Amino acid sequence: MKYFSTIISLSKIFVYNKSPGYVKTLLKKLNDNYTVPELTLDYVDYCNVFMYNMLITNTTLTSLSLHKYRFTNNNTIACISEALKVNTTLTELNIYGPISDYNLINISEALTVNTTLIKLNLHINSIFNVKGLIYVAGFLMFN
Repeated sequence: MKYFSTIISLSKIFVYNKSPGYVKTLLKKLNDNYTVPELTLDYVDYCNVFMYNMLITNTTLTSLSLHKYRFTNNNTIACISEALKVNTTLTELNIYGPISDYNLINISEALTVNTTLIKLNLHINSIFNVKGLIYVAGFLMFN
């Protein structure tokens, strides 16, 4: 008897308005991802540990976009920053939403260690982040 199999190769995943449980499951599955280079998550919160684990084990993802997160209320950015210190495949990080000075400092410190990230888009909507942006700019010379 002959068996046929289908190999599915995805190039992008966009997740919009899904529950945290759904996104946590997706992030777990992406730990062993070998095909998806681009991931966009929208309106998802509290997936810190899952995001960190995915970024330190995944060897295919090159672009991560996070839209409309509430970064001032959780540790998602801190977890991403820690993962950036060891991640060697992510070349683009896009963050759309308010980011606290504390989280901008975390990103800045990760930039001193990470050598693969070449594109960082911070779409910030609050004036209180001027101090954090100055801090990021100071660390860019070390990247």
